[in-house]
Amino acid sequence: MSNRKPAAYRVNLKLDRETDADLVGWIEQHAHGARSDAIRQALRVGVGLQPPPRPEGEAIARIVREAIAEALEGLQVVADGQGVALEASEVEEAFGAQLDRLLDRFG
Repeated sequence: MSNRKPAAYRVNLKLDRETDADLVGWIEQHAHGARSDAIRQALRVGVGLQPPPRPEGEAIARIVREAIAEALEGLQVVADGQGVALEASEVEEAFGAQLDRLLDRFG
């Protein structure tokens, strides 16, 4: 009898459709042939074996749009001469930390 281990290592996982709805949704968004690879990558990133993938192309554009929308949320835009004039240092003081935090998403 051989002591050789099979090439594939299987892990069975049960998820509760209510409690783990977020995970079920994430798994189901991947095509059937791509789910194992997605789970492997998520595990490696999650346990610190590899860094998260860097966004590219449309993903970067989406992140920038979301960051700008979040930064501008609640701000009112007025025509020149109708608003309060701010010096560059005042703008940096008022919004610099928030924009830095949002841009930190890019690494």
